Amino acid sequence: MTISQRTRLFVLATAVALVGPTCVEAPPVIPALASQSLTLRLFVFGADAEDAHASFQRVNKNNPTFTVVPTGGDAELLVGLEKDSAQCVEPTALCSYKVIYRVRTPQGEVLDMAEQSIMSNSDSCSSLCDAALNKVAVEIVGAVSAIVKGGKLPEAKTVEPDAAPEPSAAGSASATPSASAPPGKPGVPPAGSAKPGAAPVASAKPEPAPPPPPPPPAASKPAGKVSLCALGEGPRLPAKEAEKRVAQVDALKRLGIIDQAEFDCLRTAYLNRL
Repeated sequence: MTISQRTRLFVLATAVALVGPTCVEAPPVIPALASQSLTLRLFVFGADAEDAHASFQRVNKNNPTFTVVPTGGDAELLVGLEKDSAQCVEPTALCSYKVIYRVRTPQGEVLDMAEQSIMSNSDSCSSLCDAALNKVAVEIVGAVSAIVKGGKLPEAKTVEPDAAPEPSAAGSASATPSASAPPGKPGVPPAGSAKPGAAPVASAKPEPAPPPPPPPPAASKPAGKVSLCALGEGPRLPAKEAEKRVAQVDALKRLGIIDQAEFDCLRTAYLNRL
């Protein structure tokens, strides 16, 4: 082997050692997408937002029925992340994210909003957070597919009130004198009639049926208690990272993805962590 060949091999080995594996595995097959397609307009902000966005886009590799689109789509998905694990330390390595996601129809109606913690653990820190972000993408895409396609919010059904029961034949017969009853004698009241001077007894009539209960209100989703502002809490941030997150939520506000109150609380929380 010549010196030139040794030099090239040394340079190549050094580059691999320094850079490490650059190929991030795509998220696995998602059963909910096996028989249906799903297109989402995706917005991500917070910790490792760029890597998280890439994880969602890689879902398509093993799930060709899923696509991230710039406009339109079946729904709009907003994902916010905050890393809630400490510094990764081997051999007990852990990477964990606090995630809040919101699903809206293209018309802006909120279908669901949820918060959860998603983590990955290993004996090595290498690509561990990439694996955690793949889990984030898999769990959220599966949940959104069930919401959008499976109808998590059932369509409201109109319940017809029950009709008032008609008087029974027995009740009608008791209210009408029998045609076969013998006529009373003159001057003698019929058997069972009131005595002279007594208050007249009202004839027996069927009691009116109680009014039917009102139909139940249309099915609706209870107001959620999840707030995007919870993602602003966390440890101190480097100035560059805090500024980047403020720029992210500012863009979301300008696009109409979050409102002014959500922007204000997130911006304040990020700046307070400087």
